[in-house]
Amino acid sequence: MREIVIFDTTVGRQQPPRWQDIAMAALQLFGPAKITSPYGDRGIEFEFDYYPEGLDAVVDELRQQGISASFSARQQYTAAERRQAELLILGGGRIVRSVGDTLHRQYVSICPFCDCRTADWQFAPLRIVEQPQGAMFARVDHWPLVCSAELAQALQEAQVTGLELVPVGPDRPAQWYGVRATHRLPPLAIPPTRLSPNRGLTPQCAPDHLWSGLKHSQLTYRRQDLVAADFNRTYEYFGDLRSAVTYVVISQRVYRLLREVGVKRLSCEPIRIVD
Repeated sequence: MREIVIFDTTVGRQQPPRWQDIAMAALQLFGPAKITSPYGDRGIEFEFDYYPEGLDAVVDELRQQGISASFSARQQYTAAERRQAELLILGGGRIVRSVGDTLHRQYVSICPFCDCRTADWQFAPLRIVEQPQGAMFARVDHWPLVCSAELAQALQEAQVTGLELVPVGPDRPAQWYGVRATHRLPPLAIPPTRLSPNRGLTPQCAPDHLWSGLKHSQLTYRRQDLVAADFNRTYEYFGDLRSAVTYVVISQRVYRLLREVGVKRLSCEPIRIVD
């Protein structure tokens, strides 16, 4: 795995005196691999080929001096790393459209202290404009995960575990099936997983919700705690109070099946497991 961290520093029209020197002094200590100025004289971008510990403190330090600062991290994996991973986050797929006002949801509260909620998507009234083409995953209007009837049959024949397939719409046989991962993974190992809480978290809240999205870290589990099915959902809910979501995690067996049946536009990221 290669990890790339981009740290941005920018200023407005009222530039603090010698702000470039201040930013350089704060970031050069971490040994950036590249320094560029994509925003002209109002910004400096630092690129690292590893994750420097302490970036949050640098963000706070620079902001106190009138310099806007933020960073993001992404992981790059080889095909071999994906083929060897025991578990992977299921991502990618096509975006398909719902017909009219047929994409319905019911909100379910997951915490009595902060009123964080998640969406329970209703597949019975749903209509999808596009016809499925072969074995495919898709997200309806960017949200609920569905699969084609051909892929649903392949998954059922493989007797995958931890998966509920819900027919979409009234037609039988259905052309699309809603995908629900029923097995819940244990909590992440934090650290080494790097997550930060979103606003709204109270001291009484359980540690299973209001986490920021996967912008800064690879998900990591401890071997001794890990019990997984073929389809899983994370213990943690990511997002804000009104739209908390879990991630779908699949086994290597499912990943190979998806490749064998020709599912396109997959974007699966390996999960790290430590002793």
